[in-house]
Amino acid sequence: MYHVIPVTELEHLEPFREAWTRLIQEDPRAQFTQSLEWLENYWKCFGHDKFLECHVVMFGDEPVGFAPLILKKVPTHWGNVRLLTWPLDSWGVGYRPIGRNITSTLFPTFRALHGSNDFDILDLRYLSDDPGMLDRCMSACRLARTPVSHTRWQRFASFSTDCYQHWATYIHRDLEIIEVSRTGQDSLQIERHRPEESTLATRQLWERVEGQFDDSLVPYLRGCVEGAAKLGMLDLAVASRGGLIEAVVIGHHHGGRYEVLAISPARSASQQAARSWLLGRILLELPEYGDDTALFREEYLSSVGNWGARVGWTSRLTNFRSPRFSTSLLKLSRQWLGAPAPAKRHTIRRVDMQQPTTPLRIHQVDAL
Repeated sequence: MYHVIPVTELEHLEPFREAWTRLIQEDPRAQFTQSLEWLENYWKCFGHDKFLECHVVMFGDEPVGFAPLILKKVPTHWGNVRLLTWPLDSWGVGYRPIGRNITSTLFPTFRALHGSNDFDILDLRYLSDDPGMLDRCMSACRLARTPVSHTRWQRFASFSTDCYQHWATYIHRDLEIIEVSRTGQDSLQIERHRPEESTLATRQLWERVEGQFDDSLVPYLRGCVEGAAKLGMLDLAVASRGGLIEAVVIGHHHGGRYEVLAISPARSASQQAARSWLLGRILLELPEYGDDTALFREEYLSSVGNWGARVGWTSRLTNFRSPRFSTSLLKLSRQWLGAPAPAKRHTIRRVDMQQPTTPLRIHQVDAL
């Protein structure tokens, strides 16, 4: 018999860590951003103005699924609404519940939410474009009698080794141009770090490269590097010229899928060329590292868009739960005007959000 344990405090998830990690490792389509390590880091850096509502799905005494949701207030033209959604906030390409069976995880979760008056809108975003996965999510909604509307959410780029010869031609062309322009001591070298666990070498490499990123993001990225290394999912790539670091790409991998988490900003033409060179080398080395797919979220489409990538869309399933006036207006506007433009992450000034003192930039990605 399935039943749900609602968890609203992050530390109360600790007894389920082993089961959570096991389910992630067993699922070849899972990514680091679905791990408890990532959720802990996200919550530490960005959770101060949100509420956690993680549903642990049990079959008897065994945890068989996790549906991590966050509750936050979102300003709209018709007032604030209480939004219940995944915690991803555009830090990755896709998100979905953790577990062997998506329907068996979402169905009891939706049933448990029926009696809740804490939210106005349930918005499941970043769902994969895989039709089978989306069908299972829709089935869970129907079984739980939770009506939802299905719309597109964000674009992403993917490279598959099945089409390696096609897109590798474009990459080789661009890399040759970059390499010809750099000779002798000006040539670029690549360093790839894929540890099976967190090591001293991982920490030392991160300390060397963290200065390439915006200071406001370093605490979050440091936590990601440590968490992904602990799970054996980290891929840290560095392009250097002599002893000078020019570009850094933080990625994670699992089940033959590689995904970019962060790319160091380019502050000069030389660093911009090094970024392109490093991304190209990472893609060309996919077969060497046993990966068959590389994923880039919408933020990085411009960096790889000229290399023949397949551009797809993630989906969102929206349930307008509350009868409040603002929620009803949003639902009517969706019906009359269609879905809003795809969301893009942008920085919100602290004074606008009335945030407590923090060294981190808080990003807003909500488009209702």
